[in-house]
Amino acid sequence: MNTWILVADACGARLFLTFDNGKSLHLLERFSHSQSRAMEAELVSERPGSARSSTHSMPSSKQPHRTHKELEAVEFATVLNDYLVDAVQQQKFESLVLVAPPHFLGLLRAELSPALARMISATVAKELIYMDESIIREHVAQAVWPARQS
Repeated sequence: MNTWILVADACGARLFLTFDNGKSLHLLERFSHSQSRAMEAELVSERPGSARSSTHSMPSSKQPHRTHKELEAVEFATVLNDYLVDAVQQQKFESLVLVAPPHFLGLLRAELSPALARMISATVAKELIYMDESIIREHVAQAVWPARQS
């Protein structure tokens, strides 16, 4: 089975392929989102129209308040979704494993298209983006193929 494994956080992602139940990982793509590394103050000062209107000083009660940093993370999650949706349409993989810290995993899942969400075979709520492939492989194998002993 051709499985893609997306290991991500708000600042970057690595996309791996495994076709042997996680025994080997092959790096397909790297993604970077440098805006998520910026300080909140830098993001606010760079965006036009970020100041509040003097007639409306309170945040809207219809939407929860999100920091600019979180909005950047949502934007990156959308970029990842778009890339993966394109790959689904081209039938490049049969299942998907998401690996991300809990908060970003939630943002990512919220942005996934329904067709892509159905392709998810497992999720791993851990910060593994900066780990080497052997550690990633170990955590993914425990979540996806628990019966397989390394």
